[in-house]
Amino acid sequence: MFTSSMRGGGPAWFGVALLVVVAASPAAEERANGHALLARCLDERNPGTCLNELIIVADMHDVVAAWGLGQSQWCMPENAPPERLRSAILAYLQADGRDLDEPSSRLIAAAYAEAFPCR
Repeated sequence: MFTSSMRGGGPAWFGVALLVVVAASPAAEERANGHALLARCLDERNPGTCLNELIIVADMHDVVAAWGLGQSQWCMPENAPPERLRSAILAYLQADGRDLDEPSSRLIAAAYAEAFPCR
């Protein structure tokens, strides 16, 4: 996974780039909201469907920040194992009061920002 802690640019570019990548994904309709994301991430039989989406969001964030097109929204440790990403997402999604009707990419970004704040 490409990682960076670079800062700069405007957050609007990050959102646009993230939407383009997620919308272009083959199963974009299935990734519509937090309910579907939670189900995928709880499915122990097929962890790749969850991890793929988590890695896509993390990589796009890092690329946008590295290119100077957006500010870093989180500072993930380098070489964070996929299971750590999954655990962060599950903890965030299962917290009381979460609106799982939100788009999954927005929930992933919020979970990463909470789990991996920049200091």
